Amino acid sequence: MQGPHSPAKAFQAKNHFATRRGMIHHPYPPHQAPYMQAYDRTLLDNDRFSDVLLQRLSTNGTPSFLTFNGNPPTTILDVGCGAGHWAIRAAKHWPKARIIGIDLIAPSSLNDGIAAPSNVEWRQMNFVGHRLGFPSDTFDLVRMANLSLCIPLESWEDVLMEVMRVLAPGGRLELIDDQALFPTVKPLERVPASPAAASVSPSRPHSYIDFDDSDSDDDDDFKSTRSSLSEDEEESPPYDATSEWTRHESNAKDLEGLFVDMLWSKYKIRTDQRRNIQEVLDHVFGRYNAQRVAAMTLAIAPPAPNSDLGSGSGSDPDQASVSSTDSKSLKKKKGKVFKQWIAVEWDKIENKGKKGDRSSGESVLSPIPQSISAKAAGRLGIPSSAAPSPTSQSPRHSVNPPPSRPAQSPGLVLWPNTLIELGPFELEMHACKHMQSLLGCKAALHEYAQEFFRDTDGNALLDEAVLDDLIWDYECFRRKRFNWPSVTPEMEKSIHDEPSVTPNHRLSTDVLSIRPRPRGYSDASVKQPESSCYSKDELTFVRSIYVYTASKNTADDIILS
Repeated sequence: MQGPHSPAKAFQAKNHFATRRGMIHHPYPPHQAPYMQAYDRTLLDNDRFSDVLLQRLSTNGTPSFLTFNGNPPTTILDVGCGAGHWAIRAAKHWPKARIIGIDLIAPSSLNDGIAAPSNVEWRQMNFVGHRLGFPSDTFDLVRMANLSLCIPLESWEDVLMEVMRVLAPGGRLELIDDQALFPTVKPLERVPASPAAASVSPSRPHSYIDFDDSDSDDDDDFKSTRSSLSEDEEESPPYDATSEWTRHESNAKDLEGLFVDMLWSKYKIRTDQRRNIQEVLDHVFGRYNAQRVAAMTLAIAPPAPNSDLGSGSGSDPDQASVSSTDSKSLKKKKGKVFKQWIAVEWDKIENKGKKGDRSSGESVLSPIPQSISAKAAGRLGIPSSAAPSPTSQSPRHSVNPPPSRPAQSPGLVLWPNTLIELGPFELEMHACKHMQSLLGCKAALHEYAQEFFRDTDGNALLDEAVLDDLIWDYECFRRKRFNWPSVTPEMEKSIHDEPSVTPNHRLSTDVLSIRPRPRGYSDASVKQPESSCYSKDELTFVRSIYVYTASKNTADDIILS
């Protein structure tokens, strides 16, 4: 391992992208830049909403969680700035400060050419394995946020040594760690099927793609990617929505386990690096110069009792929640090692030349199956131009009575008792942050599976088509995993809107603390839940954000020590 002061090859900036499995990536090999997430639009939006969430959680009226006692920083370095949203916001808040954002990819190529204030400068740098290209004692503030997929465990000390070098005496580091946290959710209790409903409804095979039907029979937005059963096909047992949900949840957990294994086995990155971060900060800056200043854990707020779908009375009547998309039903394969960690029940291949089957080799960005409408395509983020006309859709049949209705959460709970009200679209972006990160690492997952999952003869144990289907299924399961309705009018309206944080949607300055809020406190956007007594077992935790700070000794401090 090269230290920050060892002779290292100079970083050669490249001004192009590489395409891997249909997704945009940086062009550097993993040994030079271990960051494996794509730079597609959804992933950039993911980062943008992360900045929005941090802005909502900040309580001191500045872009930083740190306080400066009337002496704001004048020189600021944003390490791993991405598209530069925070740097632009900080430049507007501190117009007299000089702010430099550095990243592996030029930020100007990621932010749609958004004009940056005159006090912002972008530079291309690789801060892992390379020295920062600045003189010593330069910056009053260095910010590092959400870099958990960028820095291997063994590189943290080198990176922080460089940060301390470029900090001015008395300068401060702000390090924000958003731990990769995947949700553990319980299935929604479903209304059991009545004998009458089961007797009059055609049954569907296990591989049929389920979408929770609403009370309305004329909403044909979502269809199976397989054609309807022919009259001469045998009926299978009634469809069990809870069992199907449990199966998809198990598959999601297995894929997340593969992701975590990949991060450590191939990249030496841990999803929980907090103990290591604190130890390295203490070692580099000194035990009494480093500390954690905030610990924020966020969970999905439970829906209000008797809440209907969506937010408001104008909820979409369509209750459908996107479920799996099995392109080709596969008969259960015995003797395969990979079946030990994938809880998928494979069925017999039944592709009789019917249209509408998605090839298992296609990626998430593949053209839409013929049996899904334009509206459903929009919900899945697929261009509407790829969707077939409604006339090409086959009739839909109801097997069970409508299940217990999914209900939209009102927002996030900042543990233990602070409710942050959010619209459905923004809530989904915050709750699915790390699921989106996994999806953005699709190419790395495929490469890892091919490299590490082989038998003694060198044959791949995990078929690429199977992994592609699992990833597609994982993406489609996101909202249904939380037992949310598939979409609401507010989501459709806001899907292309810029996120904003207004005074009506920002936590007040006395809210964000480790202790509970005073009884009876409430305002328009931050409310005490009525009971204020959620147990951890009641909540689904989706984000865990820690904020650390460290300061560089001044000359006087060094003399006194």
